[in-house]
Amino acid sequence: MEAASPKGSWTSASSSPYSSPNVGALLKIKVLSWSQETGLPASVLVRLGDRHFNLHKFPLSRSGFFKQKLMVSTEVEIPEPFPGGPETFERIILFLYGSSMSVNSSNVAALRCAAEFLQMTEDHWTGNLCQKFDLYLNQVVLQNWDDTLIVLQKCQDLLPWAENLLIVSRCIESLAFMACMEILDPRGDGESQ
Repeated sequence: MEAASPKGSWTSASSSPYSSPNVGALLKIKVLSWSQETGLPASVLVRLGDRHFNLHKFPLSRSGFFKQKLMVSTEVEIPEPFPGGPETFERIILFLYGSSMSVNSSNVAALRCAAEFLQMTEDHWTGNLCQKFDLYLNQVVLQNWDDTLIVLQKCQDLLPWAENLLIVSRCIESLAFMACMEILDPRGDGESQ
């Protein structure tokens, strides 16, 4: 039986971060479904802290980190601290298995840092996550005060990753730009005083 290659989808959501479903349960269902669809057992053991994940090699191949590790062994230890923790890792893995991903200002910084950690760049797979999260940051988050402030606050727990990826500086520059624009054009009608 041939291995399926589902395409991951990505959606933006402005819903509350507290309304997300149990990501761990969704991942277990997705892994079981993959096994049933392809006839292939989960052959890779991934450890992240005290959590263990039995996963398939094919979906993980979209990550440069996993490509490199799986050349040596089918058991992979993720060094800690992993940006965003186990739930962020589960969200990324769900994407690799073809599930849609809810992205919002509360989780985009952690997801971007985790994608960098896992080397999820265009070099390893077209349509990979690093570029998608950068686009979301630039085109959605950095366009308004509230989202930018939320992302900047979330970056506190993601240092030094968030600084190295220039998420912190982009947020600060965006806030400074918006403040200047408000001073120059307080009515927001495009006409200066």
